[in-house]
Amino acid sequence: MEVVATPGGTGVVRLGQDFSVTGGAKLAVYLTREASPGTRAEVERGFLDLGELRSTSGPDLYPVPRGTDLNAFAGVVIYATEQHVPYIAAPLGRP
Repeated sequence: MEVVATPGGTGVVRLGQDFSVTGGAKLAVYLTREASPGTRAEVERGFLDLGELRSTSGPDLYPVPRGTDLNAFAGVVIYATEQHVPYIAAPLGRP
């Protein structure tokens, strides 16, 4: 998972070809201030909701809203929104 800058100062979070997660819960993609949050409390220290996870495998792009300071975020998490549980998390890669 990485963030890629796009023209105009915005960016997208890219889930790569090898991305895979087991489905079952309502999952969302969050940018987080923590590099690899493992608890609800770590996620709630600061996050940006990029929307519902659209696919449980393969590549996908999640636009980051214009004006977002990408340097304020260190991780990305696939988050079970109803259970308030991080499903998978990783430090945010920057190419």
